[in-house]
Amino acid sequence: MTIDVLILGNGFDLAHGLKTKYSDFLNYCKNIENLEVLYGDKQKIKLNLWLAHFINITNQNKIGENWIDLEDEIFNVVEKICNNLKQSNLEDFGKIFNLALKIDNKNNNFCFDDLFVNSQICKNVKEYSIKNHSKKSIKVDIENIKYLSNFLYDQLREFTVLFTNYLNNVALKNLTPDINNRTSKFRIKNINKKIIILNFNYTNIFEYFYQIGWNRGDELRDVFEIETSYIHGNINDTPCNIVLGTKNFDNKVDACFNKFTKHYQRHKYATIEKYQDLLSLIKKIEQKLAFHIIGHSLDSTDRNILKHFLMANTNSTINIYYHDERIQEILMRNINLIIDEEEVMTRVRFISLHDKERGILVKKEED
Repeated sequence: MTIDVLILGNGFDLAHGLKTKYSDFLNYCKNIENLEVLYGDKQKIKLNLWLAHFINITNQNKIGENWIDLEDEIFNVVEKICNNLKQSNLEDFGKIFNLALKIDNKNNNFCFDDLFVNSQICKNVKEYSIKNHSKKSIKVDIENIKYLSNFLYDQLREFTVLFTNYLNNVALKNLTPDINNRTSKFRIKNINKKIIILNFNYTNIFEYFYQIGWNRGDELRDVFEIETSYIHGNINDTPCNIVLGTKNFDNKVDACFNKFTKHYQRHKYATIEKYQDLLSLIKKIEQKLAFHIIGHSLDSTDRNILKHFLMANTNSTINIYYHDERIQEILMRNINLIIDEEEVMTRVRFISLHDKERGILVKKEED
């Protein structure tokens, strides 16, 4: 019997109708009343540099629509900051973020200017003042690079908590806790009932829709026995262990900024440990494996994780699912950057996600 291994990316959640794109989150945050939901209290709302920066550059169409684009922007910002600091060009620090947060009282929305509020910026200044809409200032010591990196990382973690609150309170709000009323428009096909899952998402949508079986009329719910690694954390975990970062930096970036990488965060928040367990399990399996990659872009920030996983057992096929030809071309390019051409030639198959015969997510009315 073939053992199936599912590798899930954000495309899996999107296929099930969830608004989990980073652009969905940013658009929600543009309204001040929505931010009250995420912060839990209007009085607690404060300027978050990363949130404001991401909204700013998306408004200017300076960033793509995928999570990898946001992750690459984290990389770009950190790299620019380090380059500027090394060149003693401290006055450019604010220009990187290019932020001024104001409230548009007429529409009750956030809007952005091309102003970045600062005080006496010059090569010798020690503090950088960032004003928020409550007219308070955040002071940042930019002479001490470690303190600066900690401040920016704390801001990124606050951004991560806001996104976690968005998933729980907005994106997943309408999912019923009642098992008998959980319905999906899809049926999972062409895999066995005992599976292994490497989940890059923060949600447990697969388990929610497909793990528990029940009879309702003539419909039998899919039943799966699973082993799952949430490599980037799970929104149900407390405290928040969500991994949101970027690819590894080269030696040009000061080591204190390594905390912005996914590699660092996977270890810091212990999400790597279950992955390591699954990796060991896959290496020991003597039966034939089938990897099923669903909704993952196979892009650079997860490249090493995917390479180790896909190469842990070469007695396997790799089924990569796509939903249109443009995505198929991107996936073809990216898989060649993860495993070598010979492995791609002998193991990889590209399959339309909703193909009635070979697809893995098939609409029930087409089943």
